[in-house]
Amino acid sequence: MVHQVLTAIVRIVGVVAICVGVYALLLFFFQRRLIYYPRSYEVAPEALLRQHLAEGKARILSFEIGGMRQYAYYIGSLDPPTTKSLCVIVGGNATLALDLLDYGEVLLSCAHGVLLVDYPGYGQSEGQPSRTAISLTVRKAFEELALVLGRAPDALAPSSALMGISLGCAAVLELAQHYSFKTIVLLAPFTSLMEMARKVVGWPLCYLLRDRFDNRLALSRILSQNPLPELFVFHGDADNVVPVTMSQQLAREFPSLVRYNEIPGADHVTIIDLAFPLVREILCGGNRGHQPGAHPKPE
Repeated sequence: MVHQVLTAIVRIVGVVAICVGVYALLLFFFQRRLIYYPRSYEVAPEALLRQHLAEGKARILSFEIGGMRQYAYYIGSLDPPTTKSLCVIVGGNATLALDLLDYGEVLLSCAHGVLLVDYPGYGQSEGQPSRTAISLTVRKAFEELALVLGRAPDALAPSSALMGISLGCAAVLELAQHYSFKTIVLLAPFTSLMEMARKVVGWPLCYLLRDRFDNRLALSRILSQNPLPELFVFHGDADNVVPVTMSQQLAREFPSLVRYNEIPGADHVTIIDLAFPLVREILCGGNRGHQPGAHPKPE
């Protein structure tokens, strides 16, 4: 009787171990489908940019990363920049570059131009999104635009601004480690994708994460730049995707770098609309301190 019970227990443990192992393997190999949400354009980019292209104030940038064709979209003057700055905008993991066209058009009132970048596998871009592919694509898009504008990337960056949303925060911070930018604006950043994975799947499955974006590490490296960029973080206190505590943590850990603004009532979707008036003020050379009505960085 005891032998039968022990045998049954061993079998149960074995089945559980097999199930856990299969789940772990599926999580490892298919995790990017849980992280990234690529989709195609319902309207051709050429149609969305028709007016800008007709006026000679737009360029569709096409280039290859690892043999895969990638696309980014520029609106603004095609002359070499003079006094006005350039702005690079990178969206979240379910956002196409031209979903942010309206925001870019608003910034044209003060910017020389705006660059919108699609991730690999998004829109018309080929391939699959990953940390390496995304980082290389955003960097190459900026370098391609610099070539179009007749400036070296390291000469263009100090008068340019970066704006990232959610996952896009990690993408622009990776770019900011290669070139020194004047201004960086982050909307709803996480501390690291590992900590997000720990929140979603728990320990120890979080260690299966393959794309280890780390905004904390990126900020520590940017701290070595001279001069430092003006870096602003916006986060909604109603965000149910990326906890607001993550931005608060970045503000506490990097008090000499991060200017933190907490937006009351904003969630992960509405943060860009609710924060954009303040973001525009920053990018257009307005108030460089904490914004009226926003919460300062936590003590």
